[in-house]
Amino acid sequence: MKHTLPLIAFLLSGISNHVHSASYTLENTYKKLKPRYSELHLPDDSPISNLNVEQHTYPGKLRSQSITIIRPNNNTVLPLIVLVHGGGWGSGSPAILQTLAAKLAAKGFVVATPAYTLSDEAQYPASIHDIALATQWLKSNASRFHLNAEKLTLAGSSAGGQIAALLAYSHGKLPNQSASLAVNARVLINIDGLSDFTTPLALRYENDKNKAVTSASKWLGGRYEEVPAIWQHASPINYISNTSPATLFINGGFARFYAGKKAVQEQLTERGITNKEHVFKEAPHCFWLFHPWQNNTVELISEFINKQLAVDPSR
Repeated sequence: MKHTLPLIAFLLSGISNHVHSASYTLENTYKKLKPRYSELHLPDDSPISNLNVEQHTYPGKLRSQSITIIRPNNNTVLPLIVLVHGGGWGSGSPAILQTLAAKLAAKGFVVATPAYTLSDEAQYPASIHDIALATQWLKSNASRFHLNAEKLTLAGSSAGGQIAALLAYSHGKLPNQSASLAVNARVLINIDGLSDFTTPLALRYENDKNKAVTSASKWLGGRYEEVPAIWQHASPINYISNTSPATLFINGGFARFYAGKKAVQEQLTERGITNKEHVFKEAPHCFWLFHPWQNNTVELISEFINKQLAVDPSR
């Protein structure tokens, strides 16, 4: 079903199969951050008027999941970006990323934002399976959506950045997982996502001893002391190889959210794999959702992808 929707209305409507996903929304995040960041403003929806927005379902691990596909309103075959939302693995929906997705699509990409199983319903690695299956579904429907799945970028923010990184570096071939999950991304965009759950900085927050349950321990099925192998299993840093994709890190001012980044950069550099970073030093977590950071984030992403894939930015 093809249609063009007013973006703000689309954001407010949301897409989710989970009750608790409503806790992480654009509106709630704005209300939380605005008192501390006077310069923060809601994004505009101007790009949507020239874009095509479609909502579909794809076969997830436990059931069908929703996916939103945004692209320029033409039939040009364009590179694909799979953009994964955050929310501590237990909240959020694709709706929160739609302004970012729309602005990226306006730059000449097909941008897909898939839903995935949240931790209230199933633990790791169900969500990883969902994003892998979404990517495979898009690839199998490449001609339908006029996308080039061989020029694939996996991107994500916060928990979505960790999910995207895990799939990108492992190519979907996780230990004890089906080879059918195979995903081959040429570019990774990690926006404030963890690279290593087991660093002292990550453990300080993700394994906080003052909390009975943390977002990470809920998703991973136990505290680090209880299931250390799973915490390592879910850490993207453990899958770096000579075939890892070019990587762009975009970060705000709170290093806890991207713990392990420096070590990943070192490993990528040792292997001759392109990696770059941009840090908005004074920006809050979730900066990519709002002005004055969102437009710069879009420019950073589009420029990096165009360079790595050697595509014409005027396409």
